[in-house]
Amino acid sequence: MPSLFDVMGLYGSERHHNRALAWLVSVDADHGAGRAVLLAIARGLGCKELEADLADFKSQITVRSEMRWPEGAGSSRVPDLLVLSPRALLLIENKVSSGEGSRQYEEYHDALQRLAKTRGAVEACSFLAAPHDREVPPNWTGMVVHRDLARWVSSAAQAEGMTAWGRALCLLVAEEIHRSGRANHLRAAKALLARVGGGGRFRSRDAREAQEILEGLGEAEAPWRG
Repeated sequence: MPSLFDVMGLYGSERHHNRALAWLVSVDADHGAGRAVLLAIARGLGCKELEADLADFKSQITVRSEMRWPEGAGSSRVPDLLVLSPRALLLIENKVSSGEGSRQYEEYHDALQRLAKTRGAVEACSFLAAPHDREVPPNWTGMVVHRDLARWVSSAAQAEGMTAWGRALCLLVAEEIHRSGRANHLRAAKALLARVGGGGRFRSRDAREAQEILEGLGEAEAPWRG
């Protein structure tokens, strides 16, 4: 069954994923779910200082998506999601279908550290988000698979005081985070398997890559295995 992003023709768009998540976690958005969702994500990632700032409703929380790094970071790149609080920074680089840019992770790490120093932040967390397990970039805090991110977002629907509108948005965006990126990778595996069936010089490499995708997504054993 296709997801909403599939129906809208957005299944491979990281930009729409990023915008949907950034809007949902924006504490000033009209839906009113932002602080609860961001708190659930901070807890899931283990970002203790951000969690503490979110628990203090007087704390100023800023969410930036697909915007250039703020002044003090020393970078003109555009991170997917950046959260700023009085004592913490959280960077999430979301990979739905695209690859990494040249030296992207190294530059982002350096920019985050410079920004933390400029702002006097005591916590600077950096996470790679993807549909399946991937290697953590050097010096980054860790990585999170989309299914876990979706679980944390959906858990916020049960937060005390959550409106019906906010609850519905939590569940909808959680579903899209989980299914849309996953569906995109399954399509990639299917295309690789089609090439394997057609033979060719890269048959072994294509089979291995498709197997890694399927196993990373928790699918059944690759069909070409006996």
